[in-house]
Amino acid sequence: MIKLFSEKVRPTFTSSKHNIIIVEDHEEVFFDVFEFEINGTKYIAEKCAEYNGSPVVSIPVEEDNEVKDIPFILTRGDSFSVFFNTSNKTWSSKSPVITENISIGNEIVSIDSNKQALNREISNTQRLAGEYAERLKLEKVRRSHRTCC
Repeated sequence: MIKLFSEKVRPTFTSSKHNIIIVEDHEEVFFDVFEFEINGTKYIAEKCAEYNGSPVVSIPVEEDNEVKDIPFILTRGDSFSVFFNTSNKTWSSKSPVITENISIGNEIVSIDSNKQALNREISNTQRLAGEYAERLKLEKVRRSHRTCC
C-alpha cells in the first residue's frame, strides 16, 4: 500500500519503465495543470512532460514513510488503477511522439501511433501483473501442499 497525495491506494507493482495512473476522467484546468479524482477526492497535478499524447504529471507518493514527487503518465480508463515501479523516481522519455498520416478518401487523417503504444504498454503491464499474481498463488499452494502432506 502506498499513498498518492493523501489517498491510500493499492498499486500494481511492475517492472515497466513508466509509472502509470489510470483515472476515469481528467481535465486540464489551467495551462499544464490537470484535475482528476482518486477515491472520490479531486486533486490537481502539474504536467512535467508528455508521453504518447498523454500528460506526465508529478504526484507526491508516500512509501515507507518517505514522500517523493514521482512522475506518472496520466491516462483515462474505465476504472482507477496505478501501475508503479519503485525504481522509477524520475522521468525519462526515450520514445518521441511519432505522428502517422493516413489517407481516407480525400482527407488526410493524423494518427498518434504512440497512443496505441501506451495502450499496449498498459495491457502488457496488466497481463504481466496477472501472471505474476497467478505464479505467487501457485507457489503458495505448492508450499502449503508440501507442509501438509
